[in-house]
Amino acid sequence: MRNYLVRSPLELMISEIPNVEPLYNKCMEIYMVRSAQPFLNSYYQLEVQMYAQLVHLFRSPSHLIELTRPT
Repeated sequence: MRNYLVRSPLELMISEIPNVEPLYNKCMEIYMVRSAQPFLNSYYQLEVQMYAQLVHLFRSPSHLIELTRPT
């Protein structure tokens, strides 16, 4: 019953993001690097680096708030 009444911290954090545009842009940049042809080793390393930055944002609420703060 508690699961129906109380939202998880991650769900709350994601649903309360005021401006998702910067996160969407980061995801699209990763997608563009991934779909770049030919898929060279340098593109792969860039994709890994960009993905690590995205994961870091979600692991650090203060950075996520700073990035998604309304303008």
